[in-house]
Amino acid sequence: MTPEFIAGIRSAGVNVSDSDKLIAFRIHGVSPEFVSGIRSAGLNVLDSDKLIAFRIHGVTPEMVRSLKQAGYEPDADKLIAMRIHGATPEWVEQLKKQGYEHLDLDKLIAFRIHGVSPDFIGQLRSWVTLIRSRIN
Repeated sequence: MTPEFIAGIRSAGVNVSDSDKLIAFRIHGVSPEFVSGIRSAGLNVLDSDKLIAFRIHGVTPEMVRSLKQAGYEPDADKLIAMRIHGATPEWVEQLKKQGYEHLDLDKLIAFRIHGVSPDFIGQLRSWVTLIRSRIN
């Protein structure tokens, strides 16, 4: 822990005075650059616990940007839940290609938790088409 690191964290807009939090920042890689990246991606998360959770679970500025470009306004808790359950921006884009364009983040997380995937949706469509062709 250096005075430069502490000054960098503070200059990124996070006022952390708790030495345990500063140590956790250092251990988990919450650097001034990371905080600035999250902020420049359009998410103004200054809560030290959320920033630590972002690093632990792999929430990145790129993920925030991708979701924002896809039309979402993710909050910190939903971003963490998405990463925990594997709902990546790429997976969201694949769902959009299957016609699921306007699902909110809670539904996307639920889809991921329950195993709904673009492949599963494609299989269901094939089965429905097959069943309809046999009925008619």
